[in-house]
Amino acid sequence: MFLESCINSLEASVELLDSSTEVLSRATTSFPKLSTILKTNRVFGLIPEADVLQSKKTLRHSVEPNIAVLLNRLDHELVKLERKRNSLIRKCELNKIRLENVSSLRKKRLASGIPSRLELLRSKRRQLEYQVQERNILQENESAEKIRED
Repeated sequence: MFLESCINSLEASVELLDSSTEVLSRATTSFPKLSTILKTNRVFGLIPEADVLQSKKTLRHSVEPNIAVLLNRLDHELVKLERKRNSLIRKCELNKIRLENVSSLRKKRLASGIPSRLELLRSKRRQLEYQVQERNILQENESAEKIRED
């Protein structure tokens, strides 16, 4: 009887252990997933401040000369463009004055009755065309008379 109670007690202990193992197994099935979730990732690495300052200094020394050269070029181009702008403004003003002078001269000529050079040339052209026509007619008449005489 004593042995029987020991066996029963042992069987009860084994069943209890089996059920406990089963409960633990169910409880820890998501443990690998949980360990991945809880795992800390080092997103930002910490760098000593001295290294950061040294990197900034190195970058500044490598970039500043290029920036200075580009700023110098920019200044030269701005000076050129300013000169060109001023030149164009002066040219525009000069052309306006010339245009005003030409238009005022035309008005004066028209008002005074003095024919312009263009009008004189047109008149001369008409006269020359008339003279050419007359000579052509005379030559045709002369050639027609020669033909009749022969």
